[in-house]
Amino acid sequence: MALLDPGLQAERTAIAWTRTAACCLANGVLFIPRYLRDRTDLTVLLLVGLAFALTAATFVTARRRRRTLARPEPPRPATAWPLATLAAGNAVFGVLFLLDLLAHRP
Repeated sequence: MALLDPGLQAERTAIAWTRTAACCLANGVLFIPRYLRDRTDLTVLLLVGLAFALTAATFVTARRRRRTLARPEPPRPATAWPLATLAAGNAVFGVLFLLDLLAHRP
């Protein structure tokens, strides 16, 4: 049985969080051209703002988790509230995204 490298867990966690934050950022960026076409649509502005807020929250959560895993002592389990908040935010974003798509179908 191979010994586990404790550095790899922190690296995999950092990569996963970075990938998640990049997806949130991409969602916000995809809405910017639509907002620039119709600046009166507050739903699009809300979606862009929510996506960027989710990106910032994901980066903050990732940084905290990366610091926790980098410590020499065994890491304590992650608390549920940051993950639950991010999951709820993404769910709200998804619902608003779908409603916006349905409202603006060609």
